[in-house]
Amino acid sequence: LEALDEAVAAQQAGGVALQRRLDALSEELAERSLRSSAQGASLQREQTGLAAEVAALRERLEQLERDPELREAQERLASQASTLQGQLRALQKRVQDGDGRLGELAEAQLMQLQTMDKHSKCFAKVDEQQALLEALQSRLSTEAAGNSAGVAMEQCQHIEDRFSAEVAALAESLRTLASPHCSSTRRSDVMQAGVPDCGPDPLESGQSRSAPEVDASP
Repeated sequence: LEALDEAVAAQQAGGVALQRRLDALSEELAERSLRSSAQGASLQREQTGLAAEVAALRERLEQLERDPELREAQERLASQASTLQGQLRALQKRVQDGDGRLGELAEAQLMQLQTMDKHSKCFAKVDEQQALLEALQSRLSTEAAGNSAGVAMEQCQHIEDRFSAEVAALAESLRTLASPHCSSTRRSDVMQAGVPDCGPDPLESGQSRSAPEVDASP
């Protein structure tokens, strides 16, 4: 009986401990339930506020869509975008045209260099003719004592006429080459024509000192 009483007492003590544990769990569950309820209420309030904001935003969006000023602004933006696209295409075309004009400019510069070279040759030819004329005049003045005065004057006049004609031809060629209205074909023809020839050199033609003949070659 004593052992049975002790076992009953132990069971009663265990039951009391279990009851205390159950009470603690019940209190904790109640606290968690209260916290969950509070959080649920807060979440519900937040959801309600967000729904109200969404509704307000939708209403504002509908108002903006119905706003005539906004519609006009959108149309202006679309028109400006189209204008900018047209300007961009025009600019691209101008860039392409500029590339083509650069090629033309390079070709014109090459033609100008050729023209300058032609000018230098013409000037050199003029200097050569001037030196030739001076040499002939000096020779005629030296040989004037042994030749007829009329023949010497005729020879000198003939040489001066030839020199004047050649200088005029060279000047005309220079004006043609330097003219901005001169076509490329005309300029090419003038450049291919070359510097006018002066004919045979009277100093090397083997003419007689006593009776020089007039050179009538073109």
